Amino acid sequence: MHQFSTYHQQFFTSFFQDQSDQHIVKFLNSHGLAGQAYKFLDKYLSTFVLTELKKKYHQQWALNCLLEQELEEIQKRCLEKKIKLVVLKGMALINNLYSDPGLRAISDIDLLVEKKDWDYFKEILIQLGHQDVSCTRWEYNDYKINTSRFVDDIEVVVEGHLHLFKNDNWPMWNKTHLGKGDLLGLSLEDNLVHLMGHLAYQHTFLKLTWLLDIFYYLERYENQLNWELINKKIKHLNHKSSSWASLWCMEKYFGLHFLQKINSANQIGLLKKFLITMSLSKKLLWYPEKNRFKYYLLKHLLKDSLLESLRYDYYWFIRKAWK
Repeated sequence: MHQFSTYHQQFFTSFFQDQSDQHIVKFLNSHGLAGQAYKFLDKYLSTFVLTELKKKYHQQWALNCLLEQELEEIQKRCLEKKIKLVVLKGMALINNLYSDPGLRAISDIDLLVEKKDWDYFKEILIQLGHQDVSCTRWEYNDYKINTSRFVDDIEVVVEGHLHLFKNDNWPMWNKTHLGKGDLLGLSLEDNLVHLMGHLAYQHTFLKLTWLLDIFYYLERYENQLNWELINKKIKHLNHKSSSWASLWCMEKYFGLHFLQKINSANQIGLLKKFLITMSLSKKLLWYPEKNRFKYYLLKHLLKDSLLESLRYDYYWFIRKAWK
């Protein structure tokens, strides 16, 4: 991974103005950016801030190394049972996009598992000492399991997925070797679709580290991506709005021009584009949930249909009501 570009510096230094040191540290930690800021924005930060970020950077470095060891052990045991795992998100990116384990904030190991192997996969986690710590099940997360165990007083969390989104399945995702042992990851195209869907469709731009993942990914694989395949997957998943918004942010805030890669079948209306761009301000990206009205408006705009948004709202309300 390269040094922060001028775009990165402008995006973050405009936030640092008139902010207290304590608030800057809290902000960077909340977005999982302590390591990157410590390494690449040091000339803009005070000694106090850098000292705090350095602590977090070393903690993250240790945790990420521990997560890699845990992943190797899980993979080893799964191979013995002929179970295929697909590594997702941070653990799939850390060795390809980041030059240093401490640069990418990772809280868990995300794995996609085929349905026929699901029970065997859970058994392996139990054998390793994991306990189920899953949150309340509801319509939009009933295809996941969260487990954890402690290693030297450090919590190691694994999140297993039967699906990546509500309307997908194992066969539709193309897999490839990650280049480390027998680990599998998503293909270049499918990984980008998943990263955009995770950032925008599922989590409404909640963390800046996920936005930067997409920037580094596009920067690195720009000439290797097959946009015909990407467009087909976006259409199949009904991720037109969320994908457009992700690529618009790349252009607006980081100077990467990929919006023209979206084909005519995946275009969204002019009014929706206008509303999304008005909502996706720097302030919203910095503080996504501070303006609740704008945040929930954006959450609905990022779904491709009103019915889909209302369906999500309905199941979300039922979950809250029965907590």
